[in-house]
Amino acid sequence: LFRSDLPERQDEVVVCPMTGEQQHSYAEELSRARNEWLEADAADSHRSIHLLTALQRLRQIANGAGKMSAVFERLEQLRGTHHKVLLFSEYVSLLERVGQEMSQRGWHYDLLTGQTRQREAVIAHFQQTQDCQFFLISLKAGGVGLNLTAADYVFLLDPWWNLAAEEQAIARAHRIGQHRPVFVYRFVSENTLEQQILTLQQRKQTLIDSVMPFMGLAQ
Repeated sequence: LFRSDLPERQDEVVVCPMTGEQQHSYAEELSRARNEWLEADAADSHRSIHLLTALQRLRQIANGAGKMSAVFERLEQLRGTHHKVLLFSEYVSLLERVGQEMSQRGWHYDLLTGQTRQREAVIAHFQQTQDCQFFLISLKAGGVGLNLTAADYVFLLDPWWNLAAEEQAIARAHRIGQHRPVFVYRFVSENTLEQQILTLQQRKQTLIDSVMPFMGLAQ
């Protein structure tokens, strides 16, 4: 995972308490997902697809106000320093919310998604512009090939099923040409399936097998 020819890398999981409204929405969605699973015919070929759809809804609730508060608390600590930050998410909608908040605060940032035109110009702007501290990048757009060594902080806003995809994102900054230590923050909402995803990353389990116990379900 860590190569000797690369600078030091420090990883931290940031557990984010949800707001009361988030907790209520999450509990309702979790209950609905359980009921849908239990009511479906075990022979239904779409049963697992329905559960995966429910998991996506739960993940989006987990990306709510509680997590945003934790993310911006750490961004505030870096604001105005010489550090630059890459912020990755699977959800473009979440990146847009973060960008809107940054704009309201008068912060400069760049955004890279699958819809971005003139990718090279956007990348060059972030790399070369000192007062543009933040780069919001979608998982789809942030794959192999991006060299973003101007950044020495990586924020993973939501954990992904595939650890390799997460490592590819981190490698945009933690790569040959990086001369500073790289700090990686993984933001995980407390008491949600996001914590289960971290467990899944370390095991040879399917997604369904991993999250079923968390959701109080049996196959």
